[in-house]
Amino acid sequence: MTARLCSVTKARRLRVCAAPLTASQRAVCQGYKETYRKDMIRWGEEKRALDSGYFCRLAAEDADRPVWLVCDARRPTDMEYFQRLYRCTTVRVVASEGVRR
Repeated sequence: MTARLCSVTKARRLRVCAAPLTASQRAVCQGYKETYRKDMIRWGEEKRALDSGYFCRLAAEDADRPVWLVCDARRPTDMEYFQRLYRCTTVRVVASEGVRR
């Protein structure tokens, strides 16, 4: 059985980058992200304030397999969303910055 990797952060980043950018700008979205980081954070927080499950739903849209690995459910509301709607087993991975690189 294969699992699908789902990312709440990737869903947010793709939503932010998709709307206001042309195709060529999306190709350089990483640079865009660094330039507009504060605006993106504010936009994401506004979305979450209106609907705490917004980005979790976007991440789950790509989950086309029976087993998902949600790699970045960092907020309590992210965990609550998945635990409320799906049968979940949670694992918390803790690593130093050096190990993460």
